[in-house]
Amino acid sequence: MSILPTDWPSFLWGLAIGALGAFFTGFLKKLGEESWLVLKGKLFPTPPEPIQVATNFEPNSYEPGSCAWVPELKLHDKVAESYT
Repeated sequence: MSILPTDWPSFLWGLAIGALGAFFTGFLKKLGEESWLVLKGKLFPTPPEPIQVATNFEPNSYEPGSCAWVPELKLHDKVAESYT
């Protein structure tokens, strides 16, 4: 009685499928972990860190409605038009 396989193609296919299964099991586990971290970051964002400023800091106050958001792609055009 021999412990070596007698049907080599089936044996090699079994090894290949086992190797692929082991690889994709680890791959899918890592993908799941990273997906959870991304989802966790979106659902439970970390609060921003406080910023330390000088004691004589005076923030600029603007009238309500006097500011507008500009898309980043159009920012260069607005600066060229003398907007600040």
